[in-house]
Amino acid sequence: MKNSSLSPFRMVLVAFGVMDFLAPAVAQVIVPGTLVLTEAENGTTADAVVGQSVTVNLRGNITTGYAWGFATAIGGSVVTNGPVTYTAASGGGVGVGGTFVFPFLAAKPDDTVLTFENRPPGGGAPAQTFSVTIHVLRPPAPSVSVKRVNLAVVLSWPIAGSTNFFLEGTGALAPAHWTALDVVPLPEGTKYTVTLGTGGTALYFRLSD
Repeated sequence: MKNSSLSPFRMVLVAFGVMDFLAPAVAQVIVPGTLVLTEAENGTTADAVVGQSVTVNLRGNITTGYAWGFATAIGGSVVTNGPVTYTAASGGGVGVGGTFVFPFLAAKPDDTVLTFENRPPGGGAPAQTFSVTIHVLRPPAPSVSVKRVNLAVVLSWPIAGSTNFFLEGTGALAPAHWTALDVVPLPEGTKYTVTLGTGGTALYFRLSD
């Protein structure tokens, strides 16, 4: 099932007036594990996240002369990520077969339809076909929390998944005029934190990329 487009921020927060801004920072890259697709996903749509590895694993038996091959890609959200490999099942032999592994990478948000054919030796009509749609999503924005500590406002969000996100602020939401804040998030355990002074006009905050 497709997901709706994601907002550039997970949560908008209100703090008290801020001062002493520094420079923005970039966090580490953390993406989900490899998405593995098999014959069970034939004709379906699978969700992936930008930067995620995708493999299509199709069972076959190269000793018979038949071999799975990559046929077409309709769309540009998924790109190849290496050559196809074949791994024989334990024991080998004509009756045992193995698995053809096709590696891909989710490159940008959009849909791509991948089609594969199990081709006979010497050419001719394929004995089998496999098709799957990869729906590539933007990584979700990290959640932001805010608290007041004495005379300061402390904003924090997880390091994991916050690659390329930066803090923005606006003095009003209707209309909103978001501006990147010149701050340096400091790592504290598994989170980034920004400590700001209070006073003056209230600000709304969000993370954007």
